[in-house]
Amino acid sequence: MNQSIKESIKKLYTDGKKIFNEFINDKEDNIFLKLGQKYQSWYTIANITVKELVPTRYDDFIECYKCSKRKEISFSNFTMSDYLVGISISLGDTILFKPKTAGLIRFKMQLDIIKAINENFENTLFNIKNSIEFELLDNELKSTKKLLKNGYLRSAGAVCGVILEKHFASVLENHKLCIKKKEPCISDYNDLFKNENVYDTVKWRLYNT
Repeated sequence: MNQSIKESIKKLYTDGKKIFNEFINDKEDNIFLKLGQKYQSWYTIANITVKELVPTRYDDFIECYKCSKRKEISFSNFTMSDYLVGISISLGDTILFKPKTAGLIRFKMQLDIIKAINENFENTLFNIKNSIEFELLDNELKSTKKLLKNGYLRSAGAVCGVILEKHFASVLENHKLCIKKKEPCISDYNDLFKNENVYDTVKWRLYNT
């Protein structure tokens, strides 16, 4: 499934780059009328992609399409939606800046965000996955503290054992390791991780204290 998503993001970037180049190379003044639909289709998919994979860049991405806070339109806040509806800013008979240039700058910023996702896809998924796992394990550890506080020592120990097994399974997957025993104990995992240099010497001593 990850490979399928990776290919989709790669295609999204390739398609966006193709549309961008068409905008640049076409000399017609009203090029936005010709390529607007292509851009809108691309933006719809790209918008969802950024929101799901890198939400920290989502506001930056949509601000390039439509500025939510502005009192007047200028070159610095001109967006792709302004360009696509044919807005231009003038003072008297003088056009203050080229709408196409301003629009393309915003489109390029969006394209660069998609490019970054494409190039760092594996790391992005890894970080999301680890963040979710950490939060789940942390919540489970909190529940063991409540059990222990109420005198349920064995129950707390059993839950901690399950949490450790989940953590060890993630470490094995992340480092592409396998353990031969069908029912390994903690010392088996410790020996494997130590021998494979999963943790450095300083951290290893901390984990075993």
